[in-house]
Amino acid sequence: MSQDATLTYIKDIALKLHDPKMFGGASLMVGAGFSKNAEGIGNRLSPPDWSGLAAAMYEELYPKPDEGEKIKNWEKEKIAKTSGKNTLRLAEEYISFYDKNRMNTLIENNISDEMFVPGELHRRLLKLNWKDIFTTNYDTLLERTCDEILQDKEYKGILSQDNLPGSSSGLARIIKLHGSIPSVRPYIISEEDYRCYPVKYAAFVNTVQQSLIETTLCMIGFSGDDPNFLSWHGWLHDNLGENCPQIYLINLFGNMNDSEKEVLRKRKIALVDLETLLEGNEHNKYEEAYKNFFSIIEAESKEVCFEHRAPQINKAPYEWNDREEDTYVLKMLDFSNEILEQEGDYVLLPEAKRNQYCNYFSNRFDTFIFKCKNINTNFIHTLSNLIKLQMMCLIPLYDNQADQLKSICKSVEERDLNVKLEWRLQIDLYLLQMYRIDGDEEKYQQIITVCEKYLDQLPDSNKAAYWIELVKHAAAMFDIEKMKCTLDKIAHTNIKNEIAKAGLYLQIGERDVSEKILKECLDELRKKRLDAPHNASYKSYLSLCYAASGNWMRQDSNYSDSEYKDNEYRTRTIILDLENQLREEILNSTVKDDTKANVFEVNRNRGNSITFEQSRLQRLSFKFILMLDMLCLPIFTDQSILLPTAMEKILHTSNNTYWKFSFMIRSNNKDVIERILSRRGIAIYELEEMQFLYRNIWNCVQKTKYKNFEYRHAFLSLNNALDVLSRMAVYLDDTKIIELIKFIVGINHNDNEQYMSNISNILQRLSTRFNGSIAAELKDELFAVDKSKLCLASYFNDVNIMLDDNVECYSNAIELVKSNDIEKRDNGIAQLLILWRNSKNEKFSKQIEEAIWKKETNILPGTKKFNVVIWEELPYPTEVNFADLYKDYILGGLGNPSNGNVFQYINLFYLTSPMSNDKYTRIKWDADCLTGILNAVADRINKIKNDSGIEIWGFDTEKLQKRYLNEFTVMLYALGQADLEIAKTLPIIEKAIGLLNEKGTNGSAFEAIKTAVSGDYMEAIGKLKDAFWSNDEKVISEASLGLQGVLYILKQNNGNTDVIKDTVLEIMQTLQYSDIKYVKSIWNILKQLIRRVFNEDDIYQAKLAEIFEKCMRSYSYQGKKGDKYYFEAMYNCNMALKSYHDQIIENDFSLNAEMKKTINYVKSMGIFELLTIWK
Repeated sequence: MSQDATLTYIKDIALKLHDPKMFGGASLMVGAGFSKNAEGIGNRLSPPDWSGLAAAMYEELYPKPDEGEKIKNWEKEKIAKTSGKNTLRLAEEYISFYDKNRMNTLIENNISDEMFVPGELHRRLLKLNWKDIFTTNYDTLLERTCDEILQDKEYKGILSQDNLPGSSSGLARIIKLHGSIPSVRPYIISEEDYRCYPVKYAAFVNTVQQSLIETTLCMIGFSGDDPNFLSWHGWLHDNLGENCPQIYLINLFGNMNDSEKEVLRKRKIALVDLETLLEGNEHNKYEEAYKNFFSIIEAESKEVCFEHRAPQINKAPYEWNDREEDTYVLKMLDFSNEILEQEGDYVLLPEAKRNQYCNYFSNRFDTFIFKCKNINTNFIHTLSNLIKLQMMCLIPLYDNQADQLKSICKSVEERDLNVKLEWRLQIDLYLLQMYRIDGDEEKYQQIITVCEKYLDQLPDSNKAAYWIELVKHAAAMFDIEKMKCTLDKIAHTNIKNEIAKAGLYLQIGERDVSEKILKECLDELRKKRLDAPHNASYKSYLSLCYAASGNWMRQDSNYSDSEYKDNEYRTRTIILDLENQLREEILNSTVKDDTKANVFEVNRNRGNSITFEQSRLQRLSFKFILMLDMLCLPIFTDQSILLPTAMEKILHTSNNTYWKFSFMIRSNNKDVIERILSRRGIAIYELEEMQFLYRNIWNCVQKTKYKNFEYRHAFLSLNNALDVLSRMAVYLDDTKIIELIKFIVGINHNDNEQYMSNISNILQRLSTRFNGSIAAELKDELFAVDKSKLCLASYFNDVNIMLDDNVECYSNAIELVKSNDIEKRDNGIAQLLILWRNSKNEKFSKQIEEAIWKKETNILPGTKKFNVVIWEELPYPTEVNFADLYKDYILGGLGNPSNGNVFQYINLFYLTSPMSNDKYTRIKWDADCLTGILNAVADRINKIKNDSGIEIWGFDTEKLQKRYLNEFTVMLYALGQADLEIAKTLPIIEKAIGLLNEKGTNGSAFEAIKTAVSGDYMEAIGKLKDAFWSNDEKVISEASLGLQGVLYILKQNNGNTDVIKDTVLEIMQTLQYSDIKYVKSIWNILKQLIRRVFNEDDIYQAKLAEIFEKCMRSYSYQGKKGDKYYFEAMYNCNMALKSYHDQIIENDFSLNAEMKKTINYVKSMGIFELLTIWK
């Protein structure tokens, strides 16, 4: 036989294996010869075949003689009796001479089943898509192979014909025809066994016969004279006669003569001669021949089938004319039906399949809907199939395609075509998915209206798909009630829909309902006994949903999908593969962007061509988003990390971004929320959309009963829900701020520290919007006596509030201040500060004094929340000496080297020094006191390590300590030029400064002040000016301190401060063009300097107004777009402007026209947070 004939047979088998629905499938019968491919344990080489078993019987029945001539006759007789069907007669003799039990024992001892394990060829054989496998072997090699390849293919074992009824649906079977070691005896081996077999085991014979009719039978491991082969072929030929189909006999037939082959050929036995696949120099030709056979089968199964079946695969999608349209549609219908029957039930398709179908169907879908003119039943059916394939391949629908689909549907209605409603629904579902993701609510509802007209006529499985789409829509609207109502409508139709339903219940916190559904799905999956690919798909989906419910910690092995880890249809693997591809492409895209930014050549870019096609990153992003949407599961952490980047790549695909933001928010991931609801993220959001999203989330939060702060309930934990709402509320009107604050105040806090920390951050965020109108609406909350942990009043200290009826507020606040609970006390202090600043009532003065000071005037009252200078703002006993109290406070802090915080003490020193414009009590320092502090400071400096930045919770880092101490010593040095007592400590001050310089401080402020002391103010200022353009916040801060020191020296010497003013103006002018990352910090630093330098009404007001306006204009474009640095620069510039404005008013000067114009421009920008500062 030629190699060509062998390859033709093998390719035919491959086709039947790969696509049994189209080519009829193939079944297999395995003989004893194939068992020789097993691997022996110890020194066992291979199991015996028929001749080996017969030899064992012969040697027991006929002991070997001793004499030479008799030995020759014995050998000759042995060959005859152990060949072909004579072995059956020999077995009959053995049973007659001994008995059946001894025969069973002989078989078991000679086969030694436990001494052999399946080999690689066994695994490759069973991984093929056989309809059924029959075997005449007694060993259990095939059964044990099943356990090893469970993730690839699953079989059902049939050991007795009693197990045959009901076994033909679902899994492929391994049917043991002649018994099985050790459980099924007697073994079929004797002549009598074979004579009675067709009657006694008629069910087995009929099953093989039925398989021969329905599929092509392949026989492997049999020789041409094998008694099992001869007997089984005889029984089948007797029953079917001339109608007996062709059988493939697979083996090496090099030693078979032509006459034998001709006999087999006439009996419709096609010899698949594997010997033709060998080169002739193989060490083990049987093993190599089988390996070659499997390699060809595997390769052909992958390659030939799709290529052979796909209509016009080698032609462009549009290469057919109008006359061919009906034929083309029919071919596409048949082919798409085949693919859907083969793949339509899986949760997700593996990447290779997805790409294959996408490459073929995607362009043909486009051509199909635009080129076909004959809108008939076949067309709509095909269109429905193509849409389902599009959705399975995670291909989005585009606007022009959607318009065409609607036009087709309109044509169907106008012609009153009798098409199946299931096909129409598939078209509508694709449209609904697109309009939901595009945020086109009007068009979405139009499709819903159409669907509702025919919904009742649909089967439950189609209704389920429709209801699931509506649940997804309700989820996007954060409408829990509608979700629950719709979920209740979904009848149990299939496992995939049920798991999706369980996932949707999880999204709204219904964990118990979800777990009940999952348990039912698990039980159903066990009963169905599906094939391995479907098991891998469903079990993995089930496992993921189980893990999403938080049950991964329990590690219930019943829900594990690890047994299918190598199966290509395993849902988890498919998801991870797509995630990894997306992650890699994001990284590649980042590298490409960096490369473009770093091209060496002048006026040259890389990749600057314009393309209108999707990039690979965009395609992967769409697939990733559509996959997550299809799964209906809560989003896992690793997925949520990719979500913002993926969504950013498809954000531009629709004008309305509502669904995209909603989907990302529902990830319930704090990092994702921070990223997408940054100022930049919110800036791209239309105000109307944001209001709609806010209102939906707000309604959801109000209707939800939260168990605790972090537990995920309705899409979001309470923590994340408040985080989201507060970010959006900053951009909305005052009513949103008010309702949100009222809700926060109404929550039961339960002394949860983490919760209070998060709420504090949220209130701090909202405080940029607090104004008198908001405060007036929140009066009850501000002056609540039972919400001291929140201390809401502390966020309104700088807000002007109208408080007419204040008696009860004063009384309640005073009672809080009397408390020994520091939180209640601080809450009372915060309330009193608001009351005293906005509605001073002198009749409560004495009560306030007593409540705060408690007659202990020799120590500052305690507080955890406020700066100690606030005690000067509230009534205090006349005997209180703030200068002494402040001095003791500073001594206790700076004089103790072990104290980890220094800022609060140094800040108080500055506020109470002549260098500050603030009107707090000044301290008169004496040299002895300062010497003690400076010695402690020196000890502290010596303990600081160079560039140490170790974070210790609750303490300043050593880097910060070094910076603060440097500022303190430089201030002292400047003050010492005019204060005689401080001057006495100058040597110690200079020593401390020297120590700090050794630890790496800049020293520019000290050097500048020293130069100013010598009278050279221009040089002093020149040393500091350049520092403001250093892009180093620490250096800039020190330069600002140096300028204040030089200004102090100037004023003490009655010098002209214009040089300082001009320098500050020059610095401010550059802030239009400076590195934006540092501008916001410079404005913060300059705010105090501007107040100190420009503190009188003079010509500089106009110059300042001009610079402020130019800076605000330069920041506004990017700032309004949400760029963090530009917005913060804009905000801090505005704060500096407001601070300067307030100083003008406080000094009873008037605003000039230029300043009024600048302020009006800022107000006209329409940014709430900037406007709030001016309210």
